[in-house]
Amino acid sequence: NNNNNNNEILIHNNTEDFLSFEKDSIIQFLKEAKEKPNLHNTWFLISSKWWSAWKSYVSFENEQEDDPQESPGTIDNSALFDENGKLKLGLTEEYDYFLLPKKAWNFLNLRYQGGPEICRNIVLVGAAKKRQVELYPYELVIKKVGFEEPAKKFRLSISKEATVRALNAAIALELYIPINKMRTWVEVCNRNEFRLLDIELFTLAEARVQDGELILAEIKLPDDKWIGGIVEAQSSRTQGQFFQRNFWEDYRSFNDFTPTYKPSDQPPIQIGVTGLTNLGNTCFMNSALQCLSNTVLLTEYFLSE
Repeated sequence: NNNNNNNEILIHNNTEDFLSFEKDSIIQFLKEAKEKPNLHNTWFLISSKWWSAWKSYVSFENEQEDDPQESPGTIDNSALFDENGKLKLGLTEEYDYFLLPKKAWNFLNLRYQGGPEICRNIVLVGAAKKRQVELYPYELVIKKVGFEEPAKKFRLSISKEATVRALNAAIALELYIPINKMRTWVEVCNRNEFRLLDIELFTLAEARVQDGELILAEIKLPDDKWIGGIVEAQSSRTQGQFFQRNFWEDYRSFNDFTPTYKPSDQPPIQIGVTGLTNLGNTCFMNSALQCLSNTVLLTEYFLSE
């Protein structure tokens, strides 16, 4: 009850003394964050329009405004989002938004309410490990697949500077499974082909994972083995759901399945017909290499040297 009463006082108190206290509190929170940046790894965006109105209201930069200013009203960050509800691209600090440390945001949010809350984390960028607020973290689509497991699909927001191991840990936590019972695959060029994320110390950027991509979380079989192959069902009977089968043993008995992934360690049936893994946007280069490889005279010439 005491907490509720204190909150009511905080929300509805507009006396001159309280506004002075409010201004001094925010100044102190900003000062603490500037003096001890290593202790502040989470920051909150607030609309510059609302922030400017609030500063005028509390006489933030002046001792006293000539004319009393109106309350800025509830916090309104809606101008920072596009029509799809995502943070607009190309936002500029101070012009579009201002960054607040957690204590300052909590104080203003309790006092004025509103939002929505936009929380962003500090990441270490480059060889110098420069601290920087990551305005646009990756938003990945995660799909759980397992031999007898029902499919589960969800979105995960994560830094592009996070490691593959950190991604796996976040997914394992969401799925309530041990991290050593799962491995992850990333879709290649939106073609329903998947590449194993097997170097856990790589960052997502180094592992060539891009924003918005589909990640498959493969769950180990009861016998502690991996599924080994992923086949996407194309028939109306399966309605396009993912089925986990050992591709090399099972695909011939499923005539209505179109294979979209082959294990990389499976030897090719015939030399020269194995596909190439794309490294980013190397589809066209790979096509040219395949054409050269299938030019018999040219291939025989290089093999003979």
